[in-house]
Amino acid sequence: MKMDMKKVAAVVLAILIAISSIGLGIVLLCYGFFDGTQFTAFSIAFTVVALIIAFSSEVQEFSIAGNIVKLKQVKREAEIAIEELKLSRITTYKMLLKISKKYSGGVGEVDAEDERLDDFWFLYDQIEKFKIEKDLSVEIEDATNELLLGALRDILNYCDNLYSKYVDPEEYPEPHVLLTEALEPSCIDATCKRTRKSKDELKKVLNERIDTYERLFQLNKRVKKWHNNRFQGTP
Repeated sequence: MKMDMKKVAAVVLAILIAISSIGLGIVLLCYGFFDGTQFTAFSIAFTVVALIIAFSSEVQEFSIAGNIVKLKQVKREAEIAIEELKLSRITTYKMLLKISKKYSGGVGEVDAEDERLDDFWFLYDQIEKFKIEKDLSVEIEDATNELLLGALRDILNYCDNLYSKYVDPEEYPEPHVLLTEALEPSCIDATCKRTRKSKDELKKVLNERIDTYERLFQLNKRVKKWHNNRFQGTP
């Protein structure tokens, strides 16, 4: 049924091309841009193109000015070029994801978020756009692991009571658990004394940092699933 619909679409497109080209030829003929011979050649040329489109599944090759054009060969060469482009794109993004894990160096602001995040999310947006995220699941997982650790330690800078618990975790804590623990009064009071921030300021910073952490956490969780499915042979 799918093939029949493709044939119908091809025939409809061919008819539209034929009618439009003949109509255009008549207009050009009426305004003196074509003579009778040119009009005939123009109409025949587009009729042939329309026939090729209509019967593209049956036509194997055709000739233009004595040069044979093989449709299957052209299609295969196009498929190879597209596949090579995809592989090249994947290789490039593998390298860029590795670079995204590195700090640029220098001294940053005390309250500034991880400088690597903007570059990483820009890369990931492009990867999603090209629909190659599953091809890069291992590299994305590695990058998010590194960035998650940075995001967690950034949160711990504002949570004195949680530092020893999560500074080197075997597993990353769930965002909602981390938020609940970080906003406990004892944790807030201890950190306010050290940082000289008000409670409202500290809660605002913690909520922003945990939002960042959660976004990375969810992506990390998702790509781990892709990565595991890829090696188990499931979609």
